[in-house]
Amino acid sequence: MKTVIGYMTKTKHSETIAKAVAQAVGLEAVNMENKPTMYGVDLLILVSGIYAKQSMPELLEYARTWKSANFQKVALITSSSSAEQRPKLLLQILKEKYIEIVGECRVKGNFLLISRGHPNEKDINTAIEFAQKVIAENDTVE
Repeated sequence: MKTVIGYMTKTKHSETIAKAVAQAVGLEAVNMENKPTMYGVDLLILVSGIYAKQSMPELLEYARTWKSANFQKVALITSSSSAEQRPKLLLQILKEKYIEIVGECRVKGNFLLISRGHPNEKDINTAIEFAQKVIAENDTVE
């Protein structure tokens, strides 16, 4: 199974989380800001933040170019100062593209003084455990 850990970030929090997840599962983290061309990916674990209640405009623009041939399945790890916000528009784009969403994990990030100190070790471990579970559940032998 081909799995990619991708991230897009403004504050470096998503990069920190993605690199920790990638190290834990033995992969490299890919910066999606560079808009890598990926085909034949069975599972994309995408780490990104919520800014002003939505995903980064650059991520949404890039996601609009995806096809189900790019990624069979996507799992989302999202950080935000409240850890409650969902990437609603990104989820909508993925559904419109018929890309299966196999899970979501939300962890705390911070913005200015809000939720200062996050993501912390507990947040990162939550993301790692989520990624390991998603990979195990979606690992198919072909």
